[in-house]
Amino acid sequence: MRLLMSEDDQRTGPVGPDRLRELYAWPAEPWVRSNMVATVDGSASGHDGVSGSINTTADNAVFDVLRSLADVVVVGAGTVRAEGYGRLERDDSGHAPTIAVVSGSGSLPRSIGSPEEDRGEAVLVTCASAPAGRLRHARGRLGADHVVVAGDDVVDLPLAFTALAERFGPALLLEGGPTLLTDALAAGLVDEMALSWTPRLVGRAHSILAAEIEEIALAPRHLLEEDGTLLGLWTVRR
Repeated sequence: MRLLMSEDDQRTGPVGPDRLRELYAWPAEPWVRSNMVATVDGSASGHDGVSGSINTTADNAVFDVLRSLADVVVVGAGTVRAEGYGRLERDDSGHAPTIAVVSGSGSLPRSIGSPEEDRGEAVLVTCASAPAGRLRHARGRLGADHVVVAGDDVVDLPLAFTALAERFGPALLLEGGPTLLTDALAAGLVDEMALSWTPRLVGRAHSILAAEIEEIALAPRHLLEEDGTLLGLWTVRR
């Protein structure tokens, strides 16, 4: 992997594992970073409808680094089901981010299983209108303090993100899907965006966003490349 540009460092050239962690280091304060992948023609998924089929070695390397630095991985319940997400594995240092599943219906995907020693914690983020039976089920599987109820009829993302940062740590990594990313951007919650372009064309119209939003300006942090995959990081301009 090589660094093509950086806003605050002229040391372009080869990038090893330690340098990669430096480039993606989290700020000390509460910070929401999104991470998405897309093909050159802008599709967030392959022909099978999931992002796993358009990933590359370079994209997976950054994906792993981002997770290793995050306190919480926030993801929509639909994406959890489609991508087969489960509780996150601990790395060699014993760290595993908490996975926070956002579900307005209160339905907890089956892949989020019971607690395991070699995996991190799991949290359900939902709203007060979710059926009481589903909330009881989630509390039984996760623990009462691992169900975050934010909002009445829909999930209040600002309230939810604040609760996650306070309970589980300030480094939040938003992995989608497109609907959750769109809602978070529209609510002004995303501080930084990581985006990988993989060298593929699939001819699909599945954007990383689910709907139009008010235009948002971004400031480039850095750009990396490996075997045709481009990996960028941008700060959201307020």
